[in-house]
Amino acid sequence: MNRKLLCALALAATVSAAIAQTKTPLVTVRLFWEYHGLPAGMKVYEVKQGGYPVWLTGVVQTLSDAPVGKEIESGTLFAKAGEAKRFVLVYKNPTNKMLRFFTNPHQISPPTVGLGFVFQCTCINHLFSVPPNRYWYRVVQFRLTPDFQGTSLDVKHHLAARAAASSSDDRLLKGVVKPKLDHFPN
Repeated sequence: MNRKLLCALALAATVSAAIAQTKTPLVTVRLFWEYHGLPAGMKVYEVKQGGYPVWLTGVVQTLSDAPVGKEIESGTLFAKAGEAKRFVLVYKNPTNKMLRFFTNPHQISPPTVGLGFVFQCTCINHLFSVPPNRYWYRVVQFRLTPDFQGTSLDVKHHLAARAAASSSDDRLLKGVVKPKLDHFPN
């Protein structure tokens, strides 16, 4: 093929890809929480500008000390196939006692759209601790693969309290026992 024809084909492919990308519908991702033994209170926030890494976790006295921007009140996020969405989960302990919780693996509904949805979230076999009247936060991210099939999905997590600490719980909290996390790409 001659050079002009190759350039024309490359330009046509670029224009076609740009048109296809603008026609890619937004996928609606709704987050839900079910609580077992602890008060309801998980909220979703935009991540504050500053390059905060996925799985950054902390406890702060006020929200202004957390890497959060505007609250996403409905817990509904939007992304296109091939896109990643980073945000912050925040749980306020409204009690006057220490709360410990873990999260069971999330459930996707409808299950037929789960393929191509990757969520780096809280369900990693880890025990989290929130002192009284403090905010716990975690930077999380979901990614839709380029071939994701679907227009919406619901993601439900079960947060379960852990009332009494055992020695293995204390080791988890102190980071002595760490779950293997290297199977999730950033």
